[in-house]
Amino acid sequence: AVLQPPAHMGGTASGGHHAARGDPGGGERSRLFDPTQASAMRRSRDADPLTAEVTDARLPEAAPVLTFESRFESGNLLKASRVGDLEYDLMLRSDHNTGGHIQWYYFSVGQMKQGLVYTFNISNLCKRESLYSRGLRPLMFSNTLAKLDGKGWHRCGKNICYFQNESKGGPFRSRTPDSFTLSFSVIFPHDDDTVYLAHCYPYTTRDLRAHLDSLEADPARRKLMRRITLCTTLSGNEMEGLAITSPSGTPEELAARPVVVITARVHPGETNSSWMMKGALDFLTSDAPEARNLREKLEIRCTPMLNPDGVANGNYRCNLAGHDLNRRWRDPDPDVHPTIFQQKQMLMRLAKERKVLGVFDLHGHSSKQNIFIYGCAAKHWKESETAPEPFREQVLPFLLSGISDFFSFRASHFKVLRYKESSGRVVCWRECQVQNSYTVEASLCGADQGKMAGKHFSPRDLEEFGADLCKTIDKYLAIWEDEAGLARVVGEIADQREAFEEEREDSGADSSSDDDVLDPADRGEGRRRRRQQKERERHRENQRRKETQKQMVSRLARPKRVSKSEEPELQGDIAPGPFPAPGVGTGRTESPRP
Repeated sequence: AVLQPPAHMGGTASGGHHAARGDPGGGERSRLFDPTQASAMRRSRDADPLTAEVTDARLPEAAPVLTFESRFESGNLLKASRVGDLEYDLMLRSDHNTGGHIQWYYFSVGQMKQGLVYTFNISNLCKRESLYSRGLRPLMFSNTLAKLDGKGWHRCGKNICYFQNESKGGPFRSRTPDSFTLSFSVIFPHDDDTVYLAHCYPYTTRDLRAHLDSLEADPARRKLMRRITLCTTLSGNEMEGLAITSPSGTPEELAARPVVVITARVHPGETNSSWMMKGALDFLTSDAPEARNLREKLEIRCTPMLNPDGVANGNYRCNLAGHDLNRRWRDPDPDVHPTIFQQKQMLMRLAKERKVLGVFDLHGHSSKQNIFIYGCAAKHWKESETAPEPFREQVLPFLLSGISDFFSFRASHFKVLRYKESSGRVVCWRECQVQNSYTVEASLCGADQGKMAGKHFSPRDLEEFGADLCKTIDKYLAIWEDEAGLARVVGEIADQREAFEEEREDSGADSSSDDDVLDPADRGEGRRRRRQQKERERHRENQRRKETQKQMVSRLARPKRVSKSEEPELQGDIAPGPFPAPGVGTGRTESPRP
C-alpha cells in the first residue's frame, strides 16, 4: 500500500516546487560541484570511528545526535551510525527481494545545529560509475526555509567524493570491495529543523495523482483527455493511463487516428522521467498551436508511472517481486508483472488496429550527461525483406536536436544488443513493428554542452524538454509522408553519423548506458553469451591463422623459376626466404608461424 508522504508535500506535485519557482530546485539552475575542490577524506578508512577527528567544524561541547527518518513514500534509508561528533555512516536498503540495485536515497534529518559541518558517508552504493564524480550534488529541502522564504528543493553539499570501498574488516564491515561510498558535507541553515536529502527531485504516486486531478479540474483540459485505470499492481496500487486527442470527428475517424505512446517510471529511482512526463502532459492539454495540431491528427496514450509499487516503496530499479520490469517485455507474467503485461497487450492491440507512429519510454541516466535517445537501427532487423529503410529511425531524434537545447544527437545510439531483446524499446520495435521506438534518457545531473554546460537540470528544465519532445513529434508529422523531405533529412543524418563514428574511433569513447544494466536473473546468461562469443572469435582467429600459415608454406615450398644468373647460392639444405621450409633444418615438423 502507498505510504503517506512527508508533511512538506502538501498534496501538490513537486514537493513545494510550485511555490518556490525562484529557487534552484524550481527554475534557477545551480552549478555543478567541481570534484577537484573536494578535500581529502577527513579520516582514514581504517581509523577508529570513536576517536577520529573532524575538521572544518566548530565543535560544540556536546553535539546532539541527529535523528533520521525514511518511513514515508519513496523513502530509502536502512541504517545510520554515528562515527564521529559530526560524521555519520549511512546504509541504504536494497530493492525489495533483491540483493542490490542500491542507488536511490531519500530521508529526513532532525535535531541539527546551525552552522556546523556535518558529514554523511553512504557506504553501500552499487554503481561503479557515478555522476557524483562529475559534479552532481545532493538535493536538500528544509521545512523552515520553505515556510520562511518559500525555498523548495535546492542543491547542497561540499567535499563530495565517490570511491570504491577497500576493506571488509575493521569498523566498516558493511563496506565490501564491490560497493562504493558517496561522502559529502552539508551545513544546515536552521537549528532543530526537519531537512530532507535526496538523490534526485522526488516525484511520488501522490504527486502524480495530484497532477492528474489538477488537469481534470480544468474544464478545457478535461474534455481533451480520458483517464483510466489500466490495472492494479502486486500491492493493490493503481496504474493509471491517459488518452489525449481532440473529440471532434466521427467515431470512425477517431478510431483511425495514428497513435503515439509515452511511458515513464519503469525504474522508480529515475524520478526525472516523471518531470519530463509532467511537462509533456501539460503541453499536450494546452492551447499551444502544436498541441492542437497533435490532438487533431493523433491520439496520444500516456502511462505516467509503469512501476507505482517501486515508487511507493523507495526502490531504485525493480518492482516488489525484485524484477527489473524493463527486462520483462518479451514474456511478461500477468501475475508478477501486471503493469508490463497490460501495457504490452494495449500496444499489441493498437498495432493491429492502426498505425503506431512512435513509442517513447522516458528514463534517467546515472553516469552520462545531457539528454539523449537510444533507438533501434534498421540493420538489426531480423527479416531483411521487411526491414525499415536505413537512418529513418534517426529522423525524429535529429529533429529534436534542433528544437531542444538540452538534447544531444551526438550522444544518441541505435544499437540493439542481444541482452536488450527483452527491453521495452526492442520488443515494441520487433513485435509491434514500431520504427520509432525509443528510450529517452535524461541525465540525473545536467549538461556539458551549450548554454546548460556545467549546470544541473531543474524540474522546470525537464518539463520544458517534455514539451519540446511533443513539438518534435508535431514537426515530424509535417515530413512523415513527404518522401523528398525525409530523403533530405536522412542524407544529413548519414553525413553526421559518419563524422561521429570517426570521432568515436579516434577517441575510443564508450557508449555504455544505464540501460546496459543487467537484471540479476539475466546476468549469468549475459556472461555465458559473452564467453561463447569470445570462444567463437578465438576459434575464427585460429582458423584464419592456420589458413595464413598454409598459404605461406605453400608459397615458400613452390619452386620459383629463375634464370641461371639469378639462381641464388644455397646454404646447406635451407631454402632462401623469410622462413625455413617446413621440417627442414629446424628439428620441428610443424609449419612455422607467420
